[in-house]
Amino acid sequence: MNKFTIMLKIGLTGNIGAGKSYIASKFEELGIPVFNSDESSKKILEWPKVIDKIEKVFGESVVINATIDKEQLGNIVFNNKSYLKELQDLLYPYVEKDLNSWYAEQEAKEDVPPYVIVESAIILENNKQDIFDKIITVIAPKDIRIERVIERNGSKEYFERAEKNQLKQNEKIKIADYVIQNDNKEDVIEAIKEIHEEIIS
Repeated sequence: MNKFTIMLKIGLTGNIGAGKSYIASKFEELGIPVFNSDESSKKILEWPKVIDKIEKVFGESVVINATIDKEQLGNIVFNNKSYLKELQDLLYPYVEKDLNSWYAEQEAKEDVPPYVIVESAIILENNKQDIFDKIITVIAPKDIRIERVIERNGSKEYFERAEKNQLKQNEKIKIADYVIQNDNKEDVIEAIKEIHEEIIS
């Protein structure tokens, strides 16, 4: 029997290019399961019923060969906050259901993890912080975040469009329980270990 009878739910967030996925991978190396909300959304965007709904809301231009054109959809929603909210409201129930199924899988394990991490860029923008026991915010200087986005086949223009729809980093710091500075200088591994030890203690 695992000594942890309550599995804590930790939200991991940060602005575009902060390096959330890298930080999440380091928690995974410590044996902590991670749910990636972005990957869940991408999977859901492939469902025919979701494609139909998105086409009705955003028009035929976002669908090519029965597949969502993510670049075109991004161009629409990142330039219009009301469209962005519509898309988030459309996807959220499906992501939430996927997340709850994942929670159940973790809790059904013989060795229940002491906590799990849910990686999502928009926890605070959508006021979802209260569904988590703790919030970890990953931050990095803007120039480094732009470099990271460009390195992964993005562009500075894409970065700016996404950034303007996210809370400022200093606002996220105020709400966070833990802050990880991921600027290629700080020892993030040590910071992650310290947070891990504090959560399980």
